[in-house]
Amino acid sequence: MTTEEERLKNRFLDLAERAYRHGIPVFSPFLSEQERALLLSMRRTLAGVSAACFGGIPDCERQMACFRPDTERDAGVPFPIVCLRIRPKSARFSEALSHRDFLGALLHLGLERDSIGDILPDADGAYIFCTEPAAALILAELQTVRCTSVTAERTDPPAQVCMPQLYEETVQVMRLRLDALVARACRLPREKAQRLFLEGRVFKNGLQANASDAGAAGDLVSVRGYGRFRILALAGESRKGKTCVRIEKSWQ
Repeated sequence: MTTEEERLKNRFLDLAERAYRHGIPVFSPFLSEQERALLLSMRRTLAGVSAACFGGIPDCERQMACFRPDTERDAGVPFPIVCLRIRPKSARFSEALSHRDFLGALLHLGLERDSIGDILPDADGAYIFCTEPAAALILAELQTVRCTSVTAERTDPPAQVCMPQLYEETVQVMRLRLDALVARACRLPREKAQRLFLEGRVFKNGLQANASDAGAAGDLVSVRGYGRFRILALAGESRKGKTCVRIEKSWQ
């Protein structure tokens, strides 16, 4: 375990202890998939406390963790997550803005990365999930993203994660191993795809994945530095006996 992982583990234990001692739910900042994987690996050590993660809507990459004492009766305490809608003031004079553009503008305000959840760009701007203090700063201070003047307002979250530049394709693999699927989806040599697993950069349904793990319809696979893909369905066999897999992917 690295020094950073040890520090994060101790932080999780501290949050769990606070929840248990005071009998109330305690929330973490937004966590990356790798940080959540560490938390999920140590859930059995959280005596008297359960941990659950949520990012504002299902399938978010960045999520808060809630540490809830087992004796706490009110399980309906909401996650303190705010959804903001960012739009250009004038569509006529706006430019195409990427995830990186929105993130850069938010960090330029002085926000910490762990106060910001998923940023979901679309044709009209972006949805942004964040903490309450971050929302207050964004609403008061955010004026431009790159050279585009923007407005910000609180809003209800979208029904699901927006995955811009979404592509559907069919890949062929000899076996339904994740390393084979990642190699085909990312158009990488099998050896390089396997290195991504060794580096802890591949996640399946929010959990860190192994190269030998099997894929199934409905699985959401995230590859840090590349993007995400969802396994839609198995589509039979090719003439050479390979399994055909329909996937839907969005690359960074």
